[in-house]
Amino acid sequence: MEFHWTVATIVMFCATIPQIFATVMSIRGYIRYKYKSFLFMIFSWGFMGLGNIILAFGYLFMDFMIYRIGIMLSIPLGFAIIVLFDSISKDQLSIIKFLIMSVLSTALIILGLENNSVVENVTKLEEHTPAMNGLFQIFGSLVFLFAGTLWLIYSIKIYTNAPKTLKKIALINMIGAIIAAPGSIIAFGTGFVWIIPGTDYTLIGIGALLCAYSFYKEPKLGYVLPFVVYRLHVIQADSGLPIYEYTWNSLKLSNNALFSGAIKGVSSVLKESLGKWEMNEILFDKGRLIFEYDSETPLVFLLITSKSTAIMRQGLRLFREEFVRKFRKAIDMNYIDLSKFDDADKLICSAFPFVVHR
Repeated sequence: MEFHWTVATIVMFCATIPQIFATVMSIRGYIRYKYKSFLFMIFSWGFMGLGNIILAFGYLFMDFMIYRIGIMLSIPLGFAIIVLFDSISKDQLSIIKFLIMSVLSTALIILGLENNSVVENVTKLEEHTPAMNGLFQIFGSLVFLFAGTLWLIYSIKIYTNAPKTLKKIALINMIGAIIAAPGSIIAFGTGFVWIIPGTDYTLIGIGALLCAYSFYKEPKLGYVLPFVVYRLHVIQADSGLPIYEYTWNSLKLSNNALFSGAIKGVSSVLKESLGKWEMNEILFDKGRLIFEYDSETPLVFLLITSKSTAIMRQGLRLFREEFVRKFRKAIDMNYIDLSKFDDADKLICSAFPFVVHR
């Protein structure tokens, strides 16, 4: 078997290095934080690296079939990118994005079955390499263009919405997206990839590494877009007395007085409805009140947030469990000393480590 150690082959193998580092960093991030954004990054950068290494072997062996397989792995990469950024931007998947990617992917698979979909190309360095041809090249480019555009858009949104404490790391993440998306498009559009094939994949790999690094250094980047958390209240249901309050963001409440009045109203309702029925959630125009009840104590835990998500409820449940465990004696006293609950701030970091202070 003949090996073709061309410049393109070497560049493609080198382009795999940042993608491998990005995948490993995402794996470490998931092991450390258990956030789903890292899990989806593992699939995204993993498929990217796998496809890249297969393409590199396609160049090395001058094998058109291996090259086709490498291109086809852009399909699961595209879907993984959609899931990644939908998980970051909201709590549900976009059917429209999935439909667009499905159409592009189906066309790419059908066109890839044609014999002339991959041809031998002679670069300006006079090296022989595999290359996409015709409609296969067009739809392969569209898959990368669609995924790259989503990557860039959401990275810009994260930077725009990030608080001052996260601006620097959000900027690194956005620079990574710019290098990966517009950078690779420019390399392709100017014809530089026909001089040294693989430069576009190298730029994409560098972008993935910067993105993985940004999220590993500050995993709260994954929760800048889905929701804004305002306050946490602990209320004694039988008396309606607020015994603890924590504020993440009071300035962005659409009507601070309205929410303050709502808390007082909820306290009265809780006092009247004790033992009769329970509220789970109250919906406002630009916010929600999420309730968590404790079965062993007359306490209700109330979270004010822009939207209700699974991780929000999980954090509120964890806080309730830790709060009751830590302050059980103070809760059971006939006279409640509010100063006893000052240390509850320490529980916030463990229950809500993903919440961004704004």
